[in-house]
Amino acid sequence: MPSTIPFRHLSFGRSRLPIAGLALMLACVSGPASAESLNWHGVLDDAGKPAEGHFDIQVSLHPHHDSKDALGAPVTFHAVSVKNGKFELPLELDASQQAQPELWLQLAVRDSGADSFETLPKRDLAKGNPAACWGTSGNSGLANPTNFLGTLDTTPLSFRVNNQRVGVFAVQGAASPSVIFGFGSNQSLAQGSVISGGGASGFTNISRDQYGTIGGGRNNLT
Repeated sequence: MPSTIPFRHLSFGRSRLPIAGLALMLACVSGPASAESLNWHGVLDDAGKPAEGHFDIQVSLHPHHDSKDALGAPVTFHAVSVKNGKFELPLELDASQQAQPELWLQLAVRDSGADSFETLPKRDLAKGNPAACWGTSGNSGLANPTNFLGTLDTTPLSFRVNNQRVGVFAVQGAASPSVIFGFGSNQSLAQGSVISGGGASGFTNISRDQYGTIGGGRNNLT
């Protein structure tokens, strides 16, 4: 039986928009080192919205998150069906890949049949030490601050429910981060802002002032 990897979230900007990159990997379940195949699930955004249709997806496997050389030639999956952003890739592993303690995926995406691929800027762990992942049934033996849930750069940390953004932690500068919950279009334009919730289509909550606070409601501005 192939090992199943839960949904990962990716963003696809196409050539007309900058690549937004990989978002937070909320969960990771690793297959055993002897596994011959992995079912890798992803969630793909197209220009900020859940992708729909068919896309060609090219996969390269790497032994580390920053390694230069791939483990073999890239594999292209043609006309992958993507519905409400969700898709699945069956990955077959050769003997050398099975022997690796970790496998990192580098993905590139294009419209089905298009000329060139757009490489997503970050890699995702497809197989590895469960201690490097965040288990959906709880975690133990973590070392603070070595192990954490978050990003290593200035990319905002987003949370989604039903594939809709419900919360985001963002850094606007070198000082305080901003915390934004509620409607997906709520936004902070300054550092140290807090939006606790609320907002609606056409009635978003926006914090423009440093250290501004909005407790809820809709159409509020600081």
